[in-house]
Amino acid sequence: MYKNIKPVDRRENLKYTAHVGYHYAAAENFCPVFLQEMPEVIREYFICFPNNETDMPHALLGFEKDRNMYVTDGGVWQADYIPAYIRRYPFVLAAAEGGANQAGDLTVAADMDAPHFNQSDGESLFTDENMPTELFKKIVDLLKALEKQRVLTQKAVKEIEAAGLFKMEQMTVKQKDKTVAAIGGVRMIDENLLASCGLQAGPALQLVYAHLFSRASLRFGILSGRKKYIPDDADIKAEAPVPDIEKLFGEDDIFKY
Repeated sequence: MYKNIKPVDRRENLKYTAHVGYHYAAAENFCPVFLQEMPEVIREYFICFPNNETDMPHALLGFEKDRNMYVTDGGVWQADYIPAYIRRYPFVLAAAEGGANQAGDLTVAADMDAPHFNQSDGESLFTDENMPTELFKKIVDLLKALEKQRVLTQKAVKEIEAAGLFKMEQMTVKQKDKTVAAIGGVRMIDENLLASCGLQAGPALQLVYAHLFSRASLRFGILSGRKKYIPDDADIKAEAPVPDIEKLFGEDDIFKY
């Protein structure tokens, strides 16, 4: 999804527009998800753990390569809840040049090829005096909150791994007794080891059950082929330029740290 990430330069007079639809995510098969948004995510997405270097749980978005089943041809996102990773685009916190990947060395960057910067009616990120606008301040606050969530979520995944609960599986997806996809390279939770794993109540165990409960979306959600009716003239606009952090993650105060 990110193709041309560069630090946001206040001298470039960037104009940002949120209302561009979700075509930019149409080729995504997975996206990372964060602990605090799990109550919302598991209602409409299947959660798994790709065998990659991110140490993050991911929402499965589609079975076919380069096809996100949640995005229509018109750029509409079909689920009621849109993962925070998708909504933060095109912005991201990146390691500052010459700095280590630590909180003090992160800088706000963005995909400069994103359609959000190609609109004539965009909002400025900086004032004429090169000071951050209120919009840009909200973007920074959002990215900082997501960075904290990333650290907490990765910690929970590592605890699950240390408990020996992961197993590699070839996931076969069937619809009406017909195999529609076979997905490899993903880790699942081994339920047979759950009772004896020693995990105490907390974020890691909550993430384990979020994964297990999310399996229902393979039978009843978008991934099962049950698409919502969306008229041809549907509004493809994003919900808000930078939603409140509480609204982004949902109001269910289930996960506490």
